[in-house]
Amino acid sequence: MRRTILILAACALLSPAEEMPGIWTTTQVRDAVSAAIGAVPSLAAVTVNGVTVQGDRVTIDLSRQILAVGRPAEIDMAIRRLAATLAMLPTDAARFRLSILVDGTPLRDARGDTAAALSARKTNATRAAAAKVDNAPPANTVVLNPDSGDLDTAGTRSAELAMTIRDSLASRNLEVLGARNLDKYAGTGESGSAKWQESALAYLKELGLPADILDRGDAASRPLFANWAGASAMITLRASNTNVPLIYYAPEGTQAAAAEELALSLQTNLPGTKVIACDDCGLEMRLASMPSVILDLGEAMAEPTIQLATAGAMGESLLALSTGTRSASKAEMISPTPGSQLAGASATFQWNAGQDATSYYLMVGTWLGGNTLYSQSLGNLTSASVTGLPTNGATVYVRLWSYINEQWVSNDYQYQAYSAGGSTPTKAALTAPAAGSKLSGASTTFQWTTGVGVTRYYLFVGQWLGGNTLFSQDMADTVQATASNLPTDGSTIYVRLWSYIDGVWQSNDYTLTASGTFSPVKAQITSPAQGATLAGSTVTFQWNAGTGVTHYYLHVGQWQGGNTLFSQDMNTSQSAQVSGLPTDGSTVYVRLWSYAGGSWQYNDYTYKASGTAPSPVKAAITSPAAGSTLSGSSVTFAWSAGTAVQRYWLFVGTSAGRNDIYGADQYLNLSAAVTVPVNGKPVYVRILSYINGAWQFNDYQYTASGF
Repeated sequence: MRRTILILAACALLSPAEEMPGIWTTTQVRDAVSAAIGAVPSLAAVTVNGVTVQGDRVTIDLSRQILAVGRPAEIDMAIRRLAATLAMLPTDAARFRLSILVDGTPLRDARGDTAAALSARKTNATRAAAAKVDNAPPANTVVLNPDSGDLDTAGTRSAELAMTIRDSLASRNLEVLGARNLDKYAGTGESGSAKWQESALAYLKELGLPADILDRGDAASRPLFANWAGASAMITLRASNTNVPLIYYAPEGTQAAAAEELALSLQTNLPGTKVIACDDCGLEMRLASMPSVILDLGEAMAEPTIQLATAGAMGESLLALSTGTRSASKAEMISPTPGSQLAGASATFQWNAGQDATSYYLMVGTWLGGNTLYSQSLGNLTSASVTGLPTNGATVYVRLWSYINEQWVSNDYQYQAYSAGGSTPTKAALTAPAAGSKLSGASTTFQWTTGVGVTRYYLFVGQWLGGNTLFSQDMADTVQATASNLPTDGSTIYVRLWSYIDGVWQSNDYTLTASGTFSPVKAQITSPAQGATLAGSTVTFQWNAGTGVTHYYLHVGQWQGGNTLFSQDMNTSQSAQVSGLPTDGSTVYVRLWSYAGGSWQYNDYTYKASGTAPSPVKAAITSPAAGSTLSGSSVTFAWSAGTAVQRYWLFVGTSAGRNDIYGADQYLNLSAAVTVPVNGKPVYVRILSYINGAWQFNDYQYTASGF
């Protein structure tokens, strides 16, 4: 008998080139990724360098700040958030591949953990092969490892799902163990929550796992336990706030093909899911030495029917992978025609009997897998009349379940609700206060139209475009909201009204003026004092809030307005620690930007770097030799760095000090290619050096080559 050991883990997912048809445009991807990054405080400093969409491959190049998010597991969560955001964009593609770069380098290489991951795979594969029989679970054993999630902070939903899976798989004669003791940790209330939040390491230790596995921490212990136990597959269950169930797998390593097969099998048995081949997300997948996938059920995790379907899908997938057999066919919808528009607020759904199905269950909702409009067990009936359907042109989702061979399997369908006002989806629009108007006080009630085809609303109120620092709330199907504690300084207030249409969030933006009189005052640095000598190479700059300022940006450089030493969006922070400052007594320039009233303003400051300034030496031309005849029309002038020089400028002209042939800021470069006349006449060159706030220069004379 083939050994079938399955590891399941349930935990939280963090809670928007050539373009080919079927996926998205680079603009759609960039906008979605930027929105997802902007919604997570820990990703505030991350910028999107570039996006490439080619076939089903999506490549996102992020700035190095992604590496500062935290441990590899936390970076994996951030990447899965980006993948989930892309999966919610409109597309006909059922799956896509995602790669993440950091300043042009693959994330794993940039993070430097590739070698460690490969070493862990090798070590754990050896351990699995040598595992003692008395340490490994018996054949046909399923190991469940649930955890809490951001939709389920107490962990009770995860426990409920895990127990449902345990009971379902046990009915298939599979012995169920756990990498976390379900009965012990699944309590409710504060005491149960506290126990549930305890690490899985405590229970794994009780099972007698070696210290070299336990020492790796909870996130790594689960796949290493699977390796140690000799499991044949690992499925990690997550519950993020996505409305699209997602299945991730890593398209690399010796188990990539088997992992893809497992992912596609689960997708077949859980209709409506999307498969994502993610190069750079999934620490658990990278550490596992067997086929491994991540299944994110999203908000549907708490639905009993979804729990039953998930358990059934796992059993069906394992059976298909181990024996090559397929289950009997599921019932299929006959009427109304899938994809059509409904005739009114009532509809009769009819389906065929399928093959070997003994019972049916029908769910109708306003999102994939939802059952808010209808949820009913129908026995052996093959039709159901549903009333109370929306009449706003929105998408209606229907899930038809068939009970076959002691498990529930389903097919999904979509319809367009009837709409007397037309069928074209229309975003909700703000009706009060009027766009551009001035508010009457610190509390305002916002009202908007229902739109067409809109099933949900979300309202942002902030102090910059797309900001939500003043108000941020999911309004469900409510068409008004009251926001309090709004500013009363006459500043600009930004409102973004989101509409959820056909599985995608769309928005309208508005600007209003706060009550009161707007008299902005730029923020000012309070420490170090203007003109002071800095204490060392690391200094903390602090500033006051100013008046009417909603955002700050700090530049530190070696000339006025320069940012070569530090450049960062500080959001609403009023301090910044800057490292790598010079210690040569040179001048350090600081520019503090303040965003007020829809525009950026700044104050400039100068400081003296710590240490003793070396004697300044101007840059000198080293090539061509002074006084020589130039070789042709293209000449590369090179110069020495000098001492205490912070910047260079090159003049080339027909008389001393002129730049009628060439004149350009060289920044920190030490050479420049120049096109010169070929007329045998004198050519004058001036190399300027910026030292301690002043320009100094050396002059040279050459002879142009002849005709």
